[in-house]
Amino acid sequence: MMKALLFSLGLLLVLASCAPSQIQSEPIETLQPSGIPTTGKKTADWQMFFQAEQAYSFKRYDQAANLYNVARSKNPRSRVHLIATYRLGTIYYTLGQYRKASSEFKYLLEKFPRTDLSFDATYNLAASEFQQRNYEVAYETLARLEPGEIEAQGAARASMIYRLTALAATGIRNYSGAIVAYAAQAQLPIGDGHRSKIQSRIDRLLERIESRTELEKLLAAVSEPTTRAHITERLEGLGGSAVAKGGAPVSEEQESFQSGSAGSTADQSHIGVILPLTGRWAPFGKRALDAILLATKKLKDEHRLAFKVFIQDTGSNPLNAASAVDELVYKKKVFAIIGPISWKESVSVAQRAEKLGVVDMLLTLKEGLSAKGKHLFQNGLVARVQLENLVRYCFERGDFRRFAILSPNDSFGRDMAQQFWTLAENNGGKIVAYETYPPNETDFQGYIRSMVGLDRPELRKPEYEAMKAFEEQENAGRRRKITMTLRPVIDFDAIFVPADPKTAAQIAPSLAYLDVVGVPLLGTSEWNNPLLYSRGGKWVEGALFPGGIQPGTQNTRQARFLEDFEKTYGNAADLLAAQAYEAMELLGQAIARTESYNRTDLAQTLAQLKDMPTVLGNVSFDETRVAQRTLPIFKIESRGRITPQ
Repeated sequence: MMKALLFSLGLLLVLASCAPSQIQSEPIETLQPSGIPTTGKKTADWQMFFQAEQAYSFKRYDQAANLYNVARSKNPRSRVHLIATYRLGTIYYTLGQYRKASSEFKYLLEKFPRTDLSFDATYNLAASEFQQRNYEVAYETLARLEPGEIEAQGAARASMIYRLTALAATGIRNYSGAIVAYAAQAQLPIGDGHRSKIQSRIDRLLERIESRTELEKLLAAVSEPTTRAHITERLEGLGGSAVAKGGAPVSEEQESFQSGSAGSTADQSHIGVILPLTGRWAPFGKRALDAILLATKKLKDEHRLAFKVFIQDTGSNPLNAASAVDELVYKKKVFAIIGPISWKESVSVAQRAEKLGVVDMLLTLKEGLSAKGKHLFQNGLVARVQLENLVRYCFERGDFRRFAILSPNDSFGRDMAQQFWTLAENNGGKIVAYETYPPNETDFQGYIRSMVGLDRPELRKPEYEAMKAFEEQENAGRRRKITMTLRPVIDFDAIFVPADPKTAAQIAPSLAYLDVVGVPLLGTSEWNNPLLYSRGGKWVEGALFPGGIQPGTQNTRQARFLEDFEKTYGNAADLLAAQAYEAMELLGQAIARTESYNRTDLAQTLAQLKDMPTVLGNVSFDETRVAQRTLPIFKIESRGRITPQ
């Protein structure tokens, strides 16, 4: 079967065809979008690029590839480099050289992570990996594309993307994942004949799923009506009771609830908690639960607000998350839910919670879910809020305007780099250097050399020749010869390094070794950790990062929380614990102000909270219901002292 599927993928790379007309129809000047640094090369280099374009249009691929390679080598940071790399990927794909195509698209996404070609390059990378039978890599690559992004491409392109996702999932025998993708494809505005073929594929895949549990979870993940009906039929064929919309057996109580509207009444004193209490994420879930229970006790002791907490363990498995919502809503009549923590679990819970009209206070640090429904709130310290505070400090107090970025080439690193880049430019700043490294890298000198112009001395020919002439003059008559090296080009005021403390502590001395000194490192709230100084020593002094919690804080609420948590549980609270504690506090205060027993009224009350004092400062929710707060900026002083700025 997969051999036939491979043959059918021959035309999947049509996403590459959208760029040529735009390139040739616009003046050269408009091909320099913000966000991609340029080298200021002359028009001659662009002329070579357009010669490559001409050869490409006539399908003289060998000639075009040679010209694109020369053009991009002369323009290492420009739009020419970006598009030439994209073209090389499409050429190699067209010629069936899929490994080379993958290499080009990977390189493009690493060097230029936020451009108008990023979406297409991601898809084309997945297609190239699929053609090499790397189905799991293809599936994981496509998972980077958000549903909203996909559907914004239009029905034809979105249909291709969902189809490739389904084929890749089938290749790794993830039949549920394939069905979810096909169902999304079936919901697009496509012809009935096409939709019928898709439904036939779904039905064949359903026959391969024998587990009732997997089918119930699949039912909760799919919204396309025909597919839902066929999943229900499959469940009934396996025996057992009828199935509810969420995938659990229907009870009279659930039927009554489902006949009502979103925001149905519930018990105001019942709060649901969905966290990973077993599995790989268990340590985080348990810490968050401890904080929630501590906040519950405080609300009762100090504010006479009594709540009963109902806990659901996801087992660190996103497939368990949606059914946990049903359990809490239908059986426990909860008024609101806190959690989960991880992104994938949060997606499942958020979708189900919004559908049932129950407030969900999410703790995930990745932004985007709360915008999908009026009952969804994000209380995690998302990257945007952290970086908004950091960038504000850079421009208002640090007087930094030019930045370098050195980030890991993973989803976290790319996301943080993109957001920092956008915020810096929106404030009138500029990114002058950007380098990425593999997530498990331990030697950073090569990346730093590239960042400061030490990797290719031929590009600094006048300076290099002058240095060599001086070196030769100095060595005349010497027995012990001296060797000179170029100085690094430090044309930035600070370096943003979105890495964990251990990695940042390895990067800092590498910078100093290459004489990249006198510029502060900028990090995330994760740097609020003694590990950074214990490993990085004096090389991390001067580093700046947005704070969350800090011993000796001037925030009396935070100081009390830190004291109570350590006294109760025997260990120090961290940022996750503070956020979970804060989530319970905010819900408690909002419930006290909500007169009705309607969940939608609670959502409106929460959304209207302004400058509520909490352990992490005064909190308000923005228009997408993400918690906004002014964070202190911390600095690492001599001997590792961390001080607010």
